[in-house]
Amino acid sequence: MILVTGYKWFVWGYITKELNSRELDWIGYDLVDWNDIRDKFNLESFFMENKIDTVIHLAALANPIKSMMFPEEYIATNINGTNNLLDCAKRYGVKQFIFFSSSSVYGGNTPPNKEDEYYAPTSIYATTKVTGELLVKSSDVPYTIIRPFTLYGTDGRKDQVVYKWINLLKHGKPITILGDGTTKRGYTYINDFVKTVIDTIDNNNAINEVFNLWGEEIISIQELANIFKETIECQIELKPEIQYAPLLKWDTYENFADISKAKEILGYNPKKNFRINIENIIKKELCQN
Repeated sequence: MILVTGYKWFVWGYITKELNSRELDWIGYDLVDWNDIRDKFNLESFFMENKIDTVIHLAALANPIKSMMFPEEYIATNINGTNNLLDCAKRYGVKQFIFFSSSSVYGGNTPPNKEDEYYAPTSIYATTKVTGELLVKSSDVPYTIIRPFTLYGTDGRKDQVVYKWINLLKHGKPITILGDGTTKRGYTYINDFVKTVIDTIDNNNAINEVFNLWGEEIISIQELANIFKETIECQIELKPEIQYAPLLKWDTYENFADISKAKEILGYNPKKNFRINIENIIKKELCQN
């Protein structure tokens, strides 16, 4: 049985769909169902009642900005909660613990980042992810650590740039670019990402390894804004106004990775369809009557 924590997060629908398509047995554990990884008593009971052999650990608080405002919540969930889960995984003989980390663990390190680089977190969120990785590595539970780079896709997180801009446009507000528009990100399409994550299950070559995953397309924030402007011509009343604001101190100028390890061991082969994927998301959200 595969346990998916945080299974109602953005990635959950894609993860569970892929698990179902492969006819793999899974069970979810999520705060919206009153199942909290911070509650060790409840977690222990859950492991006693269900024969869990694999854990996909998605449950976490994201968003670096909010982490600076609510550090205690991030520490309690991302560190203490992960530690609770690892304790149960070890006690009940889990054979693989798949941990979702973050590209933010690299901080301002010069890209393309490699898995064996030193940690350089610049926010509390990133620090909790570094700590989570260290807990996983020292737990004696067989693990696979995944570091995603700027995941995007349909029904994405509302606090990330694509859906944040969509929401602003829906309300007739200008979209905001932090910096001068030249900051760059390596975007990862959710479909490619999820397939590869599930491929790590029972893959002996993935045990006790760390993998970067991104889509091999480096996109500046200004390029993304241009795609928005060109695509929403389908809605004449939507004329996006762009405003600029200073970069936040924990923002990185460029963020992308070396994925040669994932290609070699996991067969990772992302499709380079960023513009088409973004256009489809925009049209679905803004151009359908």
